[in-house]
Amino acid sequence: MKSKFQINKELIILSVCSLFTINSFAQDYQSNVCTPKGNSVVAFIMEESLENTRAYYDSVYALNYPNAIQIPTYDGYSSTRKFNCHGYAWHISDGGSDRWIGYGYPYDNDPEYGYWQDASYIEVAQRTYPGKVNWSSGDHSAITTENPDILISKWNEYPLMKHEWDDSPYGTSNLKYYKLNFSISGPDLVCNSNTTFTLSPTPGGATNWTKSSNLSFIGDDSGTSVIVKTVSSSTSGNGGLYANFTSGCGTSFVVNKTVWAGVPAINEISGPEYTPNYQWATYYAQPNNAQMAATNYEWILNPLNGNSVYDYGWTADIAFYNSGYYQVVTRAQNTCGWSSYAVLGVEVYDSKSLSFSPNPSSGETTITIESTNKKELLVSEWDFEIYTQTQVLKAKKNRLKGNSTVINTAGWKEGVYVVRVLYNNEVITGKLIVKR
Repeated sequence: MKSKFQINKELIILSVCSLFTINSFAQDYQSNVCTPKGNSVVAFIMEESLENTRAYYDSVYALNYPNAIQIPTYDGYSSTRKFNCHGYAWHISDGGSDRWIGYGYPYDNDPEYGYWQDASYIEVAQRTYPGKVNWSSGDHSAITTENPDILISKWNEYPLMKHEWDDSPYGTSNLKYYKLNFSISGPDLVCNSNTTFTLSPTPGGATNWTKSSNLSFIGDDSGTSVIVKTVSSSTSGNGGLYANFTSGCGTSFVVNKTVWAGVPAINEISGPEYTPNYQWATYYAQPNNAQMAATNYEWILNPLNGNSVYDYGWTADIAFYNSGYYQVVTRAQNTCGWSSYAVLGVEVYDSKSLSFSPNPSSGETTITIESTNKKELLVSEWDFEIYTQTQVLKAKKNRLKGNSTVINTAGWKEGVYVVRVLYNNEVITGKLIVKR
């Protein structure tokens, strides 16, 4: 198999994408195109090569670039003389008709430069999608794909190729990257009042606008500017505007702007739905979406019942002191108004713990169950067991009443003992230290 350095002479001239003598075929003639801003670009309509010539070129490039994928153009062949790399990248890929753009006697110039010299495109630091790529030293152009390592480009009058960025006859240096230099100016938040958006710079052809369903046009939906508002005062959610414009000579483009339409949308509250009292619980308004531009939040605990609510914007801390059933409620505000309320049901239960007095112990020690429900402690029975650190049972008592009992640790070895209390089918643990 031939290597890439043992290729036919047809491959050698590919160091220049558009090197070709215009009018070498009788049917070649000039037919200019234009940039998105409407400025003229010298281009040509070219007569097609013979089928056997195209078949030969396809086979040569398949042999020498086996990892590149040939994209069919016409009649089952990839090679075609109807367009070159610049024509494909800057005109055809945007919906334009077949054109050859670039070098060609007697037009010894680089007309593709017009696409970025008139600010229709702007150079960027790295590949973007969608975007264009130009080899400034190899006179070659390509378009980007969703895969940052893969490009699509036309190789002179030879195949249209989908290839890795460094797998082509054009080298890997002096690549420049471009993106369409049009944008929609206007606020990121749209309320139920007239809001103006403008496409700039002014394109070469007509502009028509489309929108998401939660927005409505006020007046005309064509031209470089448009007026919109939300469909109602209660609208809430992501929205979008789309400027659909043409270059004036067969290519079309879409520029979009994402907006937040209407009041904020608090879909839910996240946080514990079952929590002990005498502890803090943190709750979050969801989603925490910066695009909806919430400037204020309101947090409510219903009923308040002696508990405390601390509002920190999209989050809130609640100190629960009393058991029972509650509703945590929140809403958010932006310049369009207040959102609807989001509600979360919360059950707060009595928290229990063990205390030891004294601790460390050298003799008698009182074990006490601490609970906010004093009435329950008066009627409930409980058991306890005490274990050494090696899980040897040291002491136990059953069917105790009240909330405390006394044990004698005299004669016990120094160390830490684990106390386990079974109270109303709930296990409560604590650590008792014995010292001499």
